[in-house]
Amino acid sequence: MALEPETVSLEAVPTLTEAQRHLEVLARNHALTKTFMVPDGSRIIFNTPEKLAGLNQLSLEMDEPLRQIAKEHDAQLAKLAEPPFENSRMAVASVLAPAG
Repeated sequence: MALEPETVSLEAVPTLTEAQRHLEVLARNHALTKTFMVPDGSRIIFNTPEKLAGLNQLSLEMDEPLRQIAKEHDAQLAKLAEPPFENSRMAVASVLAPAG
């Protein structure tokens, strides 16, 4: 079940943005992901192909809301089917930045 952009509150957007960024790093770098241990150090957290696949799926499900929110606030990104994540995060951050 993917998050729908219209259900994401403005207060949750920074958390969504950071979660998407971290998940993207982990999903793209399984070598790094496989180094994460449980707190007591007894095993690797992502120790099965199914857990890595679940991580990848969660990462993908966080991508679309971020892109949609960015498209709503940036006319140039709205023209792209899949805006780059860094550009999407910057567009969202600019909306959330205090006016000054």
